[in-house]
Amino acid sequence: MSTADQEARNIAIDPDRSVIVQAPAGSGKTGLLTLRFLRLLGRVESPEEVVAITFTRKAASEMRLRITQALRMASENSHPDDPHQRQILSLAKTVLHVDQVRGWRLLSSPNRLRILTIDSLCASLVRQIPLASFQGEEIQISDDPKSLYQQAAMVTIQYMLDDPDLALPFSRLMDYMDFRVNRLQMLIADLLSQREQWIHVVMECHADESALRQTLETARRHLVKHHLLQCVNAISELPESEVESMLECARFAASNVGADHPLHACLDLQKLPGSSDAAIQIWRGLVSLLLTGSGSWRKTVNMKTGFPAASSGSSEEKKLFAMQKQQMMSLLEKLATREDLRAILARTVHLPEYSYSEPEWQILEILMKMLRVSLGCLHLIFQERKEVDFNEIGLSTLNALGADDSPTALALALDYRISHLLVDEFQDTSVLQFELLERLTAGWQCGDGRTLFLVGDPMQSIYRFRQADVGLFLHAREKGVGNIQLEFVQLQVNFRSCEGMIDWFNHAFSQCFPKRNDMTRGAICYTSSRSGSTSQAGDPGQKSEDMPVTVYPFVAKNREEGFEVEAERICDLINNLREQGDISSIAVLVRNRSHLLKIIPHLRHAGIAFHAVEIERLGKEPVVRDLVALTQALMQPAHRVAWFSVLRAPFVGLTLADLLELSDLAQENETIFALIKDALQEERLSNSARCRLQRCLPIFSAARDERGRMLLSELVERVWCQLGGAAVLQTDIEMESAESFFRRLTVIERSPFDVMDLPELLEDLFASGSHAFSDEVLQLMTIHKAKGLEFDAVILPGLGHKSRGESSRLLYWSEYVSEWGHDFLLSSIRNAASRYDSALTGFIKDIEHSRLENEAVRLLYVAATRACKRLYLFGQVPEKDGEISQPNTGSLLSYLWPVVADRFHEVWQTSLGKDIAAPEIETGGQGEPLRRFRLSLDWTSCPSPIPLLQRSGVELRDIEFEWAGEEVRHIGTVIHRIFQYIGENCAGELLTQERRRMRKVAKIWLEAAGVPDHRMLWALDMVDQALQNLMTDPRGQWIFNAEHEHVSSEMALTGVDRTGVPRRVVVDRTFVDREGVRWVIDFKTGRHVGTDVDIFLDQEQERYRAQLEGYASIFRRMEDRPIRLGLYFPLLPGWRQWDYLPSRS
Repeated sequence: MSTADQEARNIAIDPDRSVIVQAPAGSGKTGLLTLRFLRLLGRVESPEEVVAITFTRKAASEMRLRITQALRMASENSHPDDPHQRQILSLAKTVLHVDQVRGWRLLSSPNRLRILTIDSLCASLVRQIPLASFQGEEIQISDDPKSLYQQAAMVTIQYMLDDPDLALPFSRLMDYMDFRVNRLQMLIADLLSQREQWIHVVMECHADESALRQTLETARRHLVKHHLLQCVNAISELPESEVESMLECARFAASNVGADHPLHACLDLQKLPGSSDAAIQIWRGLVSLLLTGSGSWRKTVNMKTGFPAASSGSSEEKKLFAMQKQQMMSLLEKLATREDLRAILARTVHLPEYSYSEPEWQILEILMKMLRVSLGCLHLIFQERKEVDFNEIGLSTLNALGADDSPTALALALDYRISHLLVDEFQDTSVLQFELLERLTAGWQCGDGRTLFLVGDPMQSIYRFRQADVGLFLHAREKGVGNIQLEFVQLQVNFRSCEGMIDWFNHAFSQCFPKRNDMTRGAICYTSSRSGSTSQAGDPGQKSEDMPVTVYPFVAKNREEGFEVEAERICDLINNLREQGDISSIAVLVRNRSHLLKIIPHLRHAGIAFHAVEIERLGKEPVVRDLVALTQALMQPAHRVAWFSVLRAPFVGLTLADLLELSDLAQENETIFALIKDALQEERLSNSARCRLQRCLPIFSAARDERGRMLLSELVERVWCQLGGAAVLQTDIEMESAESFFRRLTVIERSPFDVMDLPELLEDLFASGSHAFSDEVLQLMTIHKAKGLEFDAVILPGLGHKSRGESSRLLYWSEYVSEWGHDFLLSSIRNAASRYDSALTGFIKDIEHSRLENEAVRLLYVAATRACKRLYLFGQVPEKDGEISQPNTGSLLSYLWPVVADRFHEVWQTSLGKDIAAPEIETGGQGEPLRRFRLSLDWTSCPSPIPLLQRSGVELRDIEFEWAGEEVRHIGTVIHRIFQYIGENCAGELLTQERRRMRKVAKIWLEAAGVPDHRMLWALDMVDQALQNLMTDPRGQWIFNAEHEHVSSEMALTGVDRTGVPRRVVVDRTFVDREGVRWVIDFKTGRHVGTDVDIFLDQEQERYRAQLEGYASIFRRMEDRPIRLGLYFPLLPGWRQWDYLPSRS
């Protein structure tokens, strides 16, 4: 088979060359790997000399299967028609000949084929030199590394407080963070999970802080110089006449401004400034000429920017002024489309200084001392728990191999054993993994017969959340790996998609992808492909639905209704596709699982079968919810919510009316056992409830007495079965879900854990997608899950969805490669009392934001290129004031907008004035009430092989609680802090998942505040009540709605009041709603006992009116928009709002 890129493919499988291959989507990458692997096997003394590394078990299994199948086909003398298969078969026959001569016996011993994941390679290396802290013990990889990080963070904080040398500097850090211990613990844990990225900087210079500071400040200097060189290169790409015009206009403008204006630095500008220290101010002056304060291209110039009005001055000056302004306007018009240049110039204003300020460095010093302590604490936790995370395996592997100039015995042994190394999906390599490749090949020399083969597609690098750094692909392509220089080859032919679709890809993604590569910001240029087939060619700009690519535009005033209509159209489309004979596989791919929430109900209502791949979380399955409640109830006898959930579950089967009766009978702090006994004596329950409780009570009592005498998983499973839990399961998926729960519980119970965190510990488990209502033809999955797959038709819904916000960190860093080699930027979190980041933190955040944006474009590319025959794009933009608005910033549609904007406007014009009406979905049968399955009254369980022992229970002592002033204040503080955490980290379903953990955190805070033990339960109940009200109250949910803009919690403001006195205030919650109204909300944790709640709320409104209007007056000086004020009472819940009228304040 000869293709348009056949020469590149021949080079890629040349066994004498070290090569890096860029293989775009559908270019036959796996086949290429198979060919090279077989060719290398035919040249080595033993098969172990050829090592192939992949990143997933699935990819390793697929490659191993291809190799073994080729060997079997060769042994059977098969004669395939496909040219590619014939080439594979020819190489496989050569391998079998070598196999026979050297006695490898690969067909009977395929385990000799070294095809590994990078994690399994690391683990195998570490096993040869055991971790020092484990002293030869077997290494266990933790299933829950987050708990390790959290425990290490907690121990770190305690150590810092107890150590006399560290306590004082640590107190400065605590003050810097406003003494928010829980937040500090969370941030430390987060850093430990990413320690492989910063550990070398923090540990290498710990004996000499001044050397570390010099290293980091050198990196700052390199950053500035690197950016200025980027500015030079970007402007140099302009036509020479435009550059000369720019310099002339800058000199003219500089001559008309004061010495304090940034432009004044351009007064003698004859050529583009370079990257010297003095050039920074000149660049900032040039940027102020071209860009506005917000970083956009100027549309006009005036006296303030150095261009006097043409009507001023003498007659000669008037001509000069007019000519210069016209020249500048012409230049700006030409530059208006140069988005890449604008983005580079805009960052110049925010470049950091070369050195750290003393306050900055002091905090960094404390942070680095603390991080060194945290590393020690984490290793102690590893030793105590006898388990580690994957990062520890990777770091230990590097230590086991030694440095380049001092390799260990293991490294020398590997150097002898490995002759050829192949790495698949190289675009997803992390810095740690790249360093591992350098160590593995450290002793290799040019011409020694050993080769390195790297293959991947930087346009498909989408795993930044796993620390993948696409810049490493560019670095390897340009600089090589260690001592090995690589020959770069580019594949171009796409064998997957039809010709018309490939034409559309080239047309669209050449506009979406960055125009130049940038290792620092993860920017990758688009590389066009050509078709390996000739089917379905067409004009990329054509809008017909008969084309391979179809855009479905939606413009809606109401976002939710728009998504409902989109879901309905998708169902119609799927029905049509299923009727077409040439479509045998359909995929609905989404950026986030939540984007399917509207679609799945429509599919079920329409009777469309589907297979969901890791979409529906296991913890949301009813059977698992019941098991979680049962586990919590057995471990926490006083947890009334869990017990009521158990009693409501189908294996007990109480009705809501019966539960209400139980609730009315309940006494404060009464155990569930006493409550059931009282209820049975009172005879207020239904006969059905009495029978059910009489059956279950002995089981509950016996389980209580057996707690602690057997494994928790065994106890829960035994009680569940005795109650009839297994008997109520009606489908295979329910059985699989229950089995998955018990498997995870057996893992969780190996280490200490809080049973209230159980839902959180199940977060990474998903319900099986295969069940009675499933179909392999239609698959629903995330784009990440679809990588490497292909489908006849691909549907991409919800392209208009916003992306998730970026969370804050304790430490900000960025490792990048520049003209001066590898550099490392390091900056700390901002002071809790400050509203702004330092310049360096802001610049690092900007780098990270650019990386995420560039990855989002690549994510869109991966999604689109899964399609073989048809691609359907569904996107929604808001309508405002009769016009189409831009897509949400950061949405996939925003990157595709230059390509599809015309299609949206076309549809908008043809449907102008027509409202989108959301379809109504019937959740049940026509007029048929929902039915709930539960065990029949006469159900009996099989006898237990070992009966649970009956023992008398222990009655809990009643405790009487009441309000107390100081304790109320502490409760209010804790509620405010929890609400801040929710506002910054949680939205919608996340709030439910976090609630249990919040109670534990609240207990820590309340203990630290001095709330006594005998008041603790009451205080925690108040906090829990506030959270429960927040979750169930529509007003509370609206306050924390993720759709608001310009959102801030606990926002610190400084302003001058009516008397002229400066005031610093903290606003509990503020945001701008859809109508553009600024809301300023204060939480009040007062509690009212009595019937006149409205009178109480009115009084509170008048009591706090002046306070909130004072806050509003500060906002009024900052922005010009309507302001409304609100008081929210989470313990009631209650609400009061009013408009801010400036005349009253």
